[in-house]
Amino acid sequence: MKIEDVILYDGVCILCNKWVSFIIRNDKNKRFKFAPIQSKFASKIINEFGGDTKNIDTIFLIKSNEVYTKFQASTYALYSVNKIFIFIYALNMILPKALLDFFYDFVGSRRYKIFGKFNSCPLPDPKIKDRFIND
Repeated sequence: MKIEDVILYDGVCILCNKWVSFIIRNDKNKRFKFAPIQSKFASKIINEFGGDTKNIDTIFLIKSNEVYTKFQASTYALYSVNKIFIFIYALNMILPKALLDFFYDFVGSRRYKIFGKFNSCPLPDPKIKDRFIND
């Protein structure tokens, strides 16, 4: 199955939902589609790419059948929708992945405490529902 430009995110995480909203607002070409990690679609895709479906401390970005995670995935999406983020994305070429992912994991492991979480994945606004992949 060829999957392109799909972002899988923690659907109950308030920070993650705000980040997805930011990407959607800035994605003028409607490049990205989205699915919560908690969906059947996401589980299938993550399994297909050999990922851990229990790992919801990261986002997954699938582009040209390659999977990006954590810092690289988040900064690639930001840079893709607004070139001003080139400086943040360029850190992927300068600093070791382990270091960047350490900082990503530091925030990721505390995101519910800091930003909160929903009881269930919120439904997308009907105006942008076409940007989300249904199970």
